[in-house]
Amino acid sequence: YPLQLTCETCGAVAKFRCARCGVGYCSRAHQRAAWHTNHKQSCRSLDDAVRDALDRGLPRLQALALVPGVSDNNGHVCWICLEPGTAASPLVSGGCGCRGGATVGHVECFVAALQARRATSSRESTVMRCPTCTQQFFGYVRAKANLAFAEDLDPDHLARTVADAAAERSLADRCQLALFHTADALVDAARVTGQDADHVTALRVSQKRLDVLVPYLRAREKRSGSSDDDDDDDDANDSNKSPARMMVLETYSRMASTLSSLRRYDEAAALLRKLRAWRNRDTISTTMLALSLLDAANVAVLDDAIDAARRAREAELLLREILGGGRRNDEASSFETPNATSAADPVLATTRGALAQALALQGKFDEADRENGVSLDGARRIFGPAHGVTLKFERDRRWIAALRARRASDATGNGVTDGPPASLSETTREARDLRDNNNNTTASRKK
Repeated sequence: YPLQLTCETCGAVAKFRCARCGVGYCSRAHQRAAWHTNHKQSCRSLDDAVRDALDRGLPRLQALALVPGVSDNNGHVCWICLEPGTAASPLVSGGCGCRGGATVGHVECFVAALQARRATSSRESTVMRCPTCTQQFFGYVRAKANLAFAEDLDPDHLARTVADAAAERSLADRCQLALFHTADALVDAARVTGQDADHVTALRVSQKRLDVLVPYLRAREKRSGSSDDDDDDDDANDSNKSPARMMVLETYSRMASTLSSLRRYDEAAALLRKLRAWRNRDTISTTMLALSLLDAANVAVLDDAIDAARRAREAELLLREILGGGRRNDEASSFETPNATSAADPVLATTRGALAQALALQGKFDEADRENGVSLDGARRIFGPAHGVTLKFERDRRWIAALRARRASDATGNGVTDGPPASLSETTREARDLRDNNNNTTASRKK
């Protein structure tokens, strides 16, 4: 179950960990050498590292959530308390699919409403959804809500040791859920800061969640034919369906996305291939693997067009498998989906947007333009013209045109005038919510 950490010094399999920050080393000698060179200065406790990352990321998330013409108290009021914004508490966008000022409010009101919903909801995946448009809240509102959830569940989850958390099952459950929400807030913060240190902090929090979850899962699976009172829905013959196993797989998904953000593409792809096998090639893991391959291809296209095309081809086949309802056709040169369906379905719109990139990286520009056009039209109708998803597809269109022009003038195709498109693998907390897989632009501005 636990991921194999690699040595910070040589990259070999780690057998030891730093007691404070959890960085791995293959031997005591490498650990001592790293400590005397640079690790002594960079080593931070998890609590301090999380605080630093949030101090950097939350102000930027708040600035991106401010909506011109709305946040400056121009006749708009909070949709929850019906009061106008103030200098101390401006109105911010929830980042969902609502247009205009339909879903703007004080962040304190958003958080209080989401806390109340979480207290009465039986499904975590529905808590963060806007009740009007049913899309997920995003950015600053989601980050603040996640931090509030973590504080409610276990205020000491970052400082608590794994042994203390494992001493009581209810405490372990609260601790791992608090770590889950904190990691989600860190992913949002790291996305806007762009600092590797913040992504590493998110990875550390997810690793600690695994450390809490795995002992319980192993002990549970050792009990032959037994089930806990809280696991009435478990299928004894299918351990993948147990809640604890699903939490482990969910954590793997997030860690793979973070590894891609750290440009550790091979590690991310290897983990996602295992995840896809464990989950029987389901849509979520297939999509995440395709997006990770596209991230690696977007970087490789600047130096190695052949490697980029190879990764893009694998991503294309995976995306066509999703669009084809699980039927893979390696020989297909295109996939036809009715435009009306694609334009009305956010899942198809975002998936076809990724497919457009995969096709462009292989030089199939006419098909790429067609897929991008359908996805852009769908994003405009679903999310609005100023939403982050729509803006990303517009940038993809410019990138495809720039790549086409460069390929026409450069036979090797090793350069791109407008740079690669934004990372696709920086997904939201709920990887199973495919409509948010391409929501990597945190600014969800609404006209």
